[in-house]
Amino acid sequence: YVGAGAWNTRYGKKSRYYILAGQAKTGEAEATLQALLREKESMARYGFTAGEIAIAKGSVISDLEASSKRRSSIRSIRTSMSPSR
Repeated sequence: YVGAGAWNTRYGKKSRYYILAGQAKTGEAEATLQALLREKESMARYGFTAGEIAIAKGSVISDLEASSKRRSSIRSIRTSMSPSR
């Protein structure tokens, strides 16, 4: 497969669901689906290793830090563009 990912999301205020997605190479849709289902089964049966959790934690922290920097940059730009009083 070309890539795969999984995430939780919401539709409306009360519904919540989990998405498991993969992008198959040409002619490999069935093999990609089988790989996704194997990973799903592995997660359900065995959970995650400490190393996998550490990688995910690092990724979440990095994403939050980048988001915070973007917000700070946008605030700074808006402040510099606002007319003087």
